[in-house]
Amino acid sequence: MEYKIWENKMSIKERLLRELCCLASLECQEKYMLNPTKDKYLLCIDLIEDCENACKIALAESNKIYFSVEERKAIVKMLDKFAECDSKFWEEEERASMSDYEDFVYRNNTFCGLRELALKTIQIFGYELDDFDYD
Repeated sequence: MEYKIWENKMSIKERLLRELCCLASLECQEKYMLNPTKDKYLLCIDLIEDCENACKIALAESNKIYFSVEERKAIVKMLDKFAECDSKFWEEEERASMSDYEDFVYRNNTFCGLRELALKTIQIFGYELDDFDYD
């Protein structure tokens, strides 16, 4: 995925929603994490870090005007959920990438919780996952 290109062309809210979409979309993860090509792939660490960074940027005081109070609360919940990605989580992710990444993507409680909360956050913004094209 070419994050750097669209990053400069999108608004802060658009960037956040795009990152949330990739995190919320099992289809995206199946396509780019479980069945990557040499040109198009997605790493768990990049997925999480990009989404977390977009949340932090969205919550900057200078960006407050772009989000409702409810949207900001949802973003804070996302950041709280990212805090659950402790060293144990990353050790599990690393072991999984060497053996069975599918099990991690489908069954890791923290990762599945992130995906679920990202979807709920998108819905708080008034969208559904089908409203986005992650390609």
